[in-house]
Amino acid sequence: MEILQPCCFSPLLFSMMCMFMVSVYSVDPHSEALLSLKSVLIDHSSSLSDWFIPTNPKLNNSGEFIYACSWKGVSCNFNSTSVIGLDLSMMNLAGVLSGKQFKLFSDLVEFNISHNSFSGNIPVALFSLTNLRSLDISRNNFSGHFPDGISNLKKLIVLDAFSNSFSGPLPVDV
Repeated sequence: MEILQPCCFSPLLFSMMCMFMVSVYSVDPHSEALLSLKSVLIDHSSSLSDWFIPTNPKLNNSGEFIYACSWKGVSCNFNSTSVIGLDLSMMNLAGVLSGKQFKLFSDLVEFNISHNSFSGNIPVALFSLTNLRSLDISRNNFSGHFPDGISNLKKLIVLDAFSNSFSGPLPVDV
């Protein structure tokens, strides 16, 4: 008995098709990190409903594009290749921030999550965002000790942590 194989099947052709599909559908790391952040947030008002990957993305001249640059609360540089601002203030969001999503945002200069219901400890990973000039975490439910490390933010001009539930003394570098 002879087993028939499709005449068009070729392992090489199949591999090439898979590689093409991966390259076409790959998501930039910044958008992936923000989608990961969205997945752990409680979004009572669907404020982040436009945070998704479009089916027909438009690339800039260099072929690079951060999908998230068109999302609510996300600001990018002039050619949409770097996220420089994240303003999630007053979006009725809640949850505990782990901070693991922030590692990629080395160009971030503004981070505002004020007037929400975030809880738990402040993610220490925020203090690795050394280009931050403004950090507003006010009017949330953060608790515990205010972590050390704020002195890493040499460019920080504005820190607003008002109206949270911190305990203990502030670090000396605050």
